[in-house]
Amino acid sequence: MPDETPTADPAVEPRADEVCRDVVLPVSPDEAWALVSDPAHLAHWFAPDVDLELEEGGAAAFRWDDGHERRGVVEEVVPFERLAFRWRAVGAPADGLRAVPTRVVIELEPVDDGT
Repeated sequence: MPDETPTADPAVEPRADEVCRDVVLPVSPDEAWALVSDPAHLAHWFAPDVDLELEEGGAAAFRWDDGHERRGVVEEVVPFERLAFRWRAVGAPADGLRAVPTRVVIELEPVDDGT
């Protein structure tokens, strides 16, 4: 099977489609960072099997119990503030929407009720 990990290529045009979601976590920024960057924490709320090299250019893999898998590359790490990676589904048909790499950006900001 060919490698289906997207690369961090600044020449790739960003898509006009964007989904934004604001969530307040009732925890400190330090605790929130662990929840979004530590594979052991990610396994509790995101994907049961996570490999994440927490450095720019690091590999990322997310696997679910139904066999679905996404692989990616870490593009930005600012501890306690920002994590960004680009990923795509493994085994998706080349002409399908799931085959399109997408960028995930998680930004953490302290607020009155948490992060």
